[in-house]
Amino acid sequence: MSGHTPGPWTLSSTYPLHVTAAGGEYIVSPGGIMPSGKANARLIAAAPDLLTAVLLAADYFERLPQFPDRGVDIKAVTLALRAAIAKAEA
Repeated sequence: MSGHTPGPWTLSSTYPLHVTAAGGEYIVSPGGIMPSGKANARLIAAAPDLLTAVLLAADYFERLPQFPDRGVDIKAVTLALRAAIAKAEA
């Protein structure tokens, strides 16, 4: 896993918006002036949880056999999940 600060991360409820780790460590302040600032901050705060969910999903999909009649390309799903994980852990 990458060297990021472990979650959970939380979004402040006051301006200027900022994201902190469980121990109060400052992560980032994505800005609160632009309309997208709060949405960006929520996404950043959710990042550790999203990475955990993607890791679990990738492990699950890698264990599934390929059944073409399902209408889902499990290998493609797994590759997309692993690409997202690699990007997060780079």
